[in-house]
Amino acid sequence: MVTQLGLDDVVELTITSATVGAEKPNPAIFNHAISVPGASPAHSWMIGDNPIADVQGARQAGLSAVLADGAYSDAIGVTIFRLPSTSPQ
Repeated sequence: MVTQLGLDDVVELTITSATVGAEKPNPAIFNHAISVPGASPAHSWMIGDNPIADVQGARQAGLSAVLADGAYSDAIGVTIFRLPSTSPQ
C-alpha cells in the first residue's frame, strides 16, 4: 500500500504480521512496529485501508491512524482521516 499511495519516500518502516507473529487488530503488531525504531505511539501513524484491523487496532495501541480508503464510514467511533488519491487521474 505504501507504494500504491506514493509514500515510499516518507515511510521509514513496514512491518508484516508474518515477522511479528500477531495479526491486526492485535495491539502487539503495532507495539512491535513502534519498538523497532524506538518511536513513541504519540509520534507514530498507521496508514491502512481497514477501519477495524488498521484504525481500531492502531488506536488501541495508542497510535494515530489514517484510513486511506474513503469507502468506509466513521461508524467505529473514532475520527478517521482520509487521504486523497495519489494516483494520476
